[in-house]
Amino acid sequence: MFSVDIRTTECKDKDTAEVANGGEEMIRLLFQTDEPVLAVGLGRILEGSGIDLSGVCTGFEEVTEKLKDGGARPDIILVNATPELNLSQIVLLGRLAPSSKRTIWARDITPESAHQLLEVGVTGIMRKDLSPEIVCLCLQKVHAGEIWMDRSLVGSLLRARTVSL
Repeated sequence: MFSVDIRTTECKDKDTAEVANGGEEMIRLLFQTDEPVLAVGLGRILEGSGIDLSGVCTGFEEVTEKLKDGGARPDIILVNATPELNLSQIVLLGRLAPSSKRTIWARDITPESAHQLLEVGVTGIMRKDLSPEIVCLCLQKVHAGEIWMDRSLVGSLLRARTVSL
């Protein structure tokens, strides 16, 4: 387990920083990752964006414990995709925190995996090569009720849907 101090950072997105400073309620984000550097980096880019990195969990079990206790009620649960992650875990997150939006942060993802994630209620699929500004934008859009994913995934999903019709 590790501790992360993220309060000395800033977001590059001017428009979202105004939202955070304008008295709006912060978006609460719970982040699951076993990579401390990734957690610190995310905290730095979220500062001033209107998104509060309110918790970092090092493993899936820690996330479920926080949600079961009722102490954590995040607006968004961001899961760092690992080979160990499976669909039943994502479904469980939806059961434990039905009002929380679920977003996956992956280095690479196949269209088939993206389709399966959408089917179980994931509303955001981010690639790790996104710019900091786009990471902020993605999380804000997901919080607003939109579905977010890479354009290439959208194209693949639309082609697959056309073929199945």
